[in-house]
Amino acid sequence: MNSLMRNSMFAMLAIFFLLAVAFRSYSQPLIIMTAIPFGYLGAIVGHLLLGLDLSMYSILGIVAAAGVVINDNLVLMDYINKLRDQGYTAIKAVEKAAEERFRPIFLTSFTTFVGLLPLMAETSVQAQFLIPTVVSLAFGVLFASTVTLLLVPILYLMLADFQEWASRLMPRKASVSVSGHDVTA
Repeated sequence: MNSLMRNSMFAMLAIFFLLAVAFRSYSQPLIIMTAIPFGYLGAIVGHLLLGLDLSMYSILGIVAAAGVVINDNLVLMDYINKLRDQGYTAIKAVEKAAEERFRPIFLTSFTTFVGLLPLMAETSVQAQFLIPTVVSLAFGVLFASTVTLLLVPILYLMLADFQEWASRLMPRKASVSVSGHDVTA
């Protein structure tokens, strides 16, 4: 169990750094990864609802749910950034991205949940060890994706407001190139 937890943390750090390189930002990967704890919470709620104990297999399902949740957030954040590059304001980009990416994110999560229902309902002895994994994955994805559609846009707008406030507080000095030498104005 300790090895699984340590390796999961290492994987999350690796994901963070890969996202930081891809987005050229340290704050956007944090926003993307904010839904992971909600995936954990959804998995625990699923176990409580179905009267299951958390096990090693439950933890594996939680790790798998984190991957799906990161993907949902990645899709949303990438689209917001593309819209910002096209000249949209932060609020308009978030509105348009939430509207246009709602269906793919919702359908991915909902079909994952529904697709795992038969395995959750399986009564055979051979499937019993998989049920905690499936419950963690199904409820973690369903719960965290719901949060993704609300939390990520809000956090993105808060970050945009903070960056705007910080830029007004500390304006950058303009530099002008005069005959090959930069001069600060």
